[in-house]
Amino acid sequence: MKCVSFGLEECTKGYYPYKFNKPENRNYVGPHPDINMYPVSSMTTPQYNDFLQWYSSVKNNIFNNKEELIRYCRQDVKILMKGCLNFMFSFIETTDVNPFLEAITIADAVMKVYRKNYLKPNTLGITPKNNYNSNFIHLQSKISLKWLVYLKLKENINLRYEVKLKNCRYIADGYDETSNTVYSFEGCYYHGHTCYLNRMQVCSNDPNDTLHNRYEATLRRLDHIRKLGYNVVSMWECEFRKILKDDPQLTLQIEQHKEIMDSGFNLRSAVYGGRTEVFRLYHKCKPGDRIYYYDFTSLYPWANKYSKYF
Repeated sequence: MKCVSFGLEECTKGYYPYKFNKPENRNYVGPHPDINMYPVSSMTTPQYNDFLQWYSSVKNNIFNNKEELIRYCRQDVKILMKGCLNFMFSFIETTDVNPFLEAITIADAVMKVYRKNYLKPNTLGITPKNNYNSNFIHLQSKISLKWLVYLKLKENINLRYEVKLKNCRYIADGYDETSNTVYSFEGCYYHGHTCYLNRMQVCSNDPNDTLHNRYEATLRRLDHIRKLGYNVVSMWECEFRKILKDDPQLTLQIEQHKEIMDSGFNLRSAVYGGRTEVFRLYHKCKPGDRIYYYDFTSLYPWANKYSKYF
């Protein structure tokens, strides 16, 4: 079977008896499978004539299923590779955009072409992540929010969240105005905690940074906040996770706390992105009403990684 897309007229995919590919035939070596084992019903008349000519030339040969399957699959990959290369070169020549290096999906590539070649500067407004809401300057992690709820439950203190500190650029995870105390939650990887033993390990999200450098920067930040006159209470992620692990009842109490139950969803995210849809843009809740968020999770990547292929 010839492949004509992307200028691959000279590439031949070949034929394989799909219906013959069963577990009991995996190591089959013997006479060629019957013609009905091939997908003849899906062939056009010219394709069927080409197939008959090929089948007549090989039907008396010994058929080694394992070798034929490997050959067929390798040829499939070669055709895909050549097709991708031809597509890439053609796309670059036409748009000056490399679809494989500059995009993840074809829709992403098309948008890149538009932005690079057609969109004029200062045309579109870019909405900030905090949606123009100065009360939420950055997105707080759920584990840090759990720690702040834990402090409220255990120590009965009134905390404000994500507070911009005076006279510096730092944002406190939590702040108690009464005692002038800054509460800082440190994610172990992000802040380079010593629970990661390879101190000179290059960080995956920044090749110019190491865990040791992050740890030192974290200590300097906390020290600077103290010098500004604040009391500082910090908690490392691994230490707090151990507290939760050792006290399941406390963990359940935190999980069921209203602030944790209400966190995690950015309702604006339902308006854009892949596989999203808003059924109603505005709804005023009456007593007893509930708004639902449905999340569709594709199993295709999971199946490709973990499932067995025969």
